[in-house]
Amino acid sequence: SAVAGNGGVVVIEGEAGIGKSRILHEVRRRTRHQRAKLLFFQCTPGGLHSALHPLLQNVRGDLAGNEGQLSAAAVAEAFRHHDVRDPEIIDIFSFLLGAAGADPMLKEIDAEAMRAKANWAVRHSLEALCASGPILLVVEDIHWIDLTSRQLLAELAQSTRHFPALVIATTRLESGSWLAASNPRQISLKPLNREQTRLAIAAMWPQGKPSTSPELLDVVERVTGGVPLFIEEICQWMTENAASATDRLAQTATRSHASVFESVIEARLETLGPAREVARAAAVAGNRFNQELLRALVPELDDEIIANALDSLSEAGFLIRVRPSGVPVYGVRHALIQETIYNATLRKRRQALHRRLFTAVSRNRNLAGWLGTAEVAEHAERAGLVEDAIAQFVIAGTESSSRSAMAEARQILEHALALCERVAAADTRDALRLSAMIVLGPILTAVEGPNSAPARKLYEDGVVIARRRPVAERAKWFPIYWGWWFTDTVMDGERAEVVLSDLRDVKDAEVQLQARHCVWAIDFNLGRHYRCIAAVDAGLSLYEHGQGKANAALFGGHDARVCGLAHRALSMWFVGKPASSIHSMSEAKSWAQQTGHAGSIAHAYLNEAMLHCYRRDFSMLRSVIADLRHLTEHHNMPALAAAAQIFEGWCDGNAGKVESGREKMRQGLGLHGEFQTPEDEPVYCGMLAELLTRTAEVDEALALLGSAVAQAEAGGSRFWLAELYRRKAELLLLQGDAEADVIAALEKSIAIAAEQSAVPFLVSTYQTLQSSGLAPELLSRYRDRVERAKSALEPGAALIVNPESAVRH
Repeated sequence: SAVAGNGGVVVIEGEAGIGKSRILHEVRRRTRHQRAKLLFFQCTPGGLHSALHPLLQNVRGDLAGNEGQLSAAAVAEAFRHHDVRDPEIIDIFSFLLGAAGADPMLKEIDAEAMRAKANWAVRHSLEALCASGPILLVVEDIHWIDLTSRQLLAELAQSTRHFPALVIATTRLESGSWLAASNPRQISLKPLNREQTRLAIAAMWPQGKPSTSPELLDVVERVTGGVPLFIEEICQWMTENAASATDRLAQTATRSHASVFESVIEARLETLGPAREVARAAAVAGNRFNQELLRALVPELDDEIIANALDSLSEAGFLIRVRPSGVPVYGVRHALIQETIYNATLRKRRQALHRRLFTAVSRNRNLAGWLGTAEVAEHAERAGLVEDAIAQFVIAGTESSSRSAMAEARQILEHALALCERVAAADTRDALRLSAMIVLGPILTAVEGPNSAPARKLYEDGVVIARRRPVAERAKWFPIYWGWWFTDTVMDGERAEVVLSDLRDVKDAEVQLQARHCVWAIDFNLGRHYRCIAAVDAGLSLYEHGQGKANAALFGGHDARVCGLAHRALSMWFVGKPASSIHSMSEAKSWAQQTGHAGSIAHAYLNEAMLHCYRRDFSMLRSVIADLRHLTEHHNMPALAAAAQIFEGWCDGNAGKVESGREKMRQGLGLHGEFQTPEDEPVYCGMLAELLTRTAEVDEALALLGSAVAQAEAGGSRFWLAELYRRKAELLLLQGDAEADVIAALEKSIAIAAEQSAVPFLVSTYQTLQSSGLAPELLSRYRDRVERAKSALEPGAALIVNPESAVRH
């Protein structure tokens, strides 16, 4: 079927040693004349936490002289060898594999967009692989597959039906259900029955050796449970120990199959002398090792003994050579044999071997360049070096996060945090926990959302720990403070003040800048515009070129200077300085473009759109909408796309397309609600209420304004409150509601505008008061304040470009 172009998936499952690999060997033999390509990927226990581990091992290929960091050029060469030449595919996989020289722009893409790109790359790679004819793609032992490989294999499996490709995956029992969407053919291997066992013994029995008796056949069947690997090892042992094997085997008849297998393996190793210790070291080393690495694990043995041991173990069928040429690299022939030897080794001996391996590899990573950082960390953990293990797991989590392997990064870092509980010294435990939290926090905010319970709890716990650390360390733990502020559900300024207070004595310009970054954002949201401008000016004096982009991922996803200039621009408009506002926003946009950082450019565009919205400059707003859409075409930024739709709907509504503009805004707001950016919600609600008023949907507009007011009051986004109350008053007038309600809304609006020094709202609310003919006392109270605000308006640019038409009462 696959040869005809109707590809499919086969999952072979069964217990360890049941014969899955033997079937694969036979499939490979029988299809060699039908297939154009064979691709084989091996999952291993050590690669469970390393993204794309099976692919990485294949790309490395012959490791001679290539034990160092993988390069993008090496990835390209490996892919071209299999006829995958698309530069975009190669760029994506180079990035995912953590190759040196990978496209740095891919770091700017969020995890969900990277996932989509990876899925695209898998589908198009499959197409390229099949271009020259049918392919057989084998993935062995998927019960040990890493999460990224699992995602991509599932995508590939669902795509095979369109191509001449047969995918075969092997797994232990009940570990392959996640491939169900590809509708695979399931092959479940069962233990051999008596007759099959007899045939297996006959096939495996060495030529020239006396055949087994019927009585011995009965014993073999009982103790092996019909598992082919057990049968093979027992046959080998029996032929090596003909005199005593029958009696010893009969004594094991009541023990478990696994226990018997362990006894047989140990009995076979006993006859090999020093090779037994080499086998134990090999079992600890994992699925790949060489003589140089073994020398570090068993320094009591000289090179000649180790070399002879490797030959003996290979001849006995325990080891295989995994590198076809160059310096020999070995592996244990079967994972179950490795597990059995490992488990039979005394715990203290295992720990000592893991400790030696970790120490040797830490000194020289090229000694075992195939080991990823997570694997090195696992050796430290098994050695009982908990603190070293945590440090390595944090590095591994950082590496995974840097190439968008968020699932592995989270898994690794949460394990590191769990390990911290095993550290006895409280001071050391706290420092290690914070080091893991700094890396895990941005992952949780990206994956779960900034307002998610996991992100909030991590940062709340982190700040408790950070605040009991010495003041001299607080610069080091500042990302914890930032995350604690960033994930706050109420923007009342309290946390920003704590951050500033706790860090006031820290002599670090970047920390002081980012602390003020917290402050100016909160001051703006609370409508404290002069304080916002002052915080920006103080912060930007500390800004160092180049640091902003480097720290953008830790601190809000954008450059601090871009953010400061943009917030100063918005606050300048509120205090009646429109020309200065436009100039500052232009600086923000220019600097964002100089950084080349997508998150910073998006931040500048969104704030520029807001400024044009405030000024009701529809022409300029449409220009920025085009910029927003262009950016979302190249980067997956759904929140930006939702904002563009909201702005466009409002522009359309003010250009005579009220109904279609209203619907576009509703759809955009529906999308916007999914992205947890509530600070802009009051502005958007006021814009939609404007269009609803024009379509005579006043009740809905009032309900929307009421919800927006409640949300702004509760969440701390008070900068648009005065306008919401003013618009509410206009609608109450329009409906003919009680004068007291109208006056109350207007009084609330003008009081907030005065308190915030929000000149545009102070003037517009006063004008609404005048046109209503209500509350002359209120007019009198604010007349001088309004006149002073008008006379102080900065010349050079209009505060409002296209004033809104008055609502007829």
